[in-house]
Amino acid sequence: MAFLGKLATGAAMQVTIPAATANLLKLIDAALSGEEVVIAKGRKPV
Repeated sequence: MAFLGKLATGAAMQVTIPAATANLLKLIDAALSGEEVVIAKGRKPV
């Protein structure tokens, strides 16, 4: 997964659009477990 990392300590996981497309179920599970997930085009959140 093209993971861009945490935005700050304890902040959201940021992933690129292609990575989000390929790993949507994992990202949904992470969000359901309370983790904040940000999808980004390049490094800009969308």
